[in-house]
Amino acid sequence: MLKKQYILEAIIISILCEENEKRLILKTDRCKGCYLCVEVCPLKSLEASGELNVKGIYPPSLKAGSKCVFCGMCEDTCPDFAIYVVKVEK
Repeated sequence: MLKKQYILEAIIISILCEENEKRLILKTDRCKGCYLCVEVCPLKSLEASGELNVKGIYPPSLKAGSKCVFCGMCEDTCPDFAIYVVKVEK
């Protein structure tokens, strides 16, 4: 007999860009497709990807040939906390 039951949610994480101990991370399935991150990117480096997430949305991806300066504008704007910059310790 089960005493406790837990439901664990798998989180799909994409590393959109990685450079100099920083990463731009996207929790793909949290994205609802508002594309505010695409609009606020100062380098216009983000675009809708070609792959659907579990919500049937095309989450953002880094444009081919583009780079990220890890300014955090996308992170500050995302209402779902789906995209963010992290510092990687080595």
